[in-house]
Amino acid sequence: MTLTFQKEVAERIEAPVMSAQRCRLSIMCQNWCEVQHRFNIPGRAFVPKPKVDVGVVHFKPYKTPIIPLPFQLVEKVATAIFRYRQKFVRKGLETLFPDHCSEKLVTEILQKSEIPQENRSFQLSLSEIGRICCAYKNIIEKSPALYKFKYNSEDRNWEENERNSDIIDQNLKNNIIYSNF
Repeated sequence: MTLTFQKEVAERIEAPVMSAQRCRLSIMCQNWCEVQHRFNIPGRAFVPKPKVDVGVVHFKPYKTPIIPLPFQLVEKVATAIFRYRQKFVRKGLETLFPDHCSEKLVTEILQKSEIPQENRSFQLSLSEIGRICCAYKNIIEKSPALYKFKYNSEDRNWEENERNSDIIDQNLKNNIIYSNF
């Protein structure tokens, strides 16, 4: 499948590790497709002339995604990782969890996925992001209430919800969340 995008979007879709253009869109596209930014078309080639150039991108879907997990889970983790792209990856991962348990759970994710906490999001390969996704999946399997946490939600007092807080705190105390990684 070959599609056209604004040149800057095409560059982000194909952006490799360590590229300034690497973002959540790069991860999501490259996880499910082989992506090739074929060429650019100058804006003057169109009538009426747009103010931007166009990038032509070819997508070849993989039979199995590189990170073989549900789209929603990969998207949630990728969004968190790239939320603070110039900060350490730890800062973004903290947004996956309520404040009262984020430090402990993020440390566990980074240890189990063998990712240095000093890395920044654009430095992570797809396989490293896949390991982070798997570690997150194991945590939410042990405490499903955590998956419902939304960092940008208007209800920022999620952790004060007694039921969620009690379940998570009990699991933390019993180390249930950390078993079977």
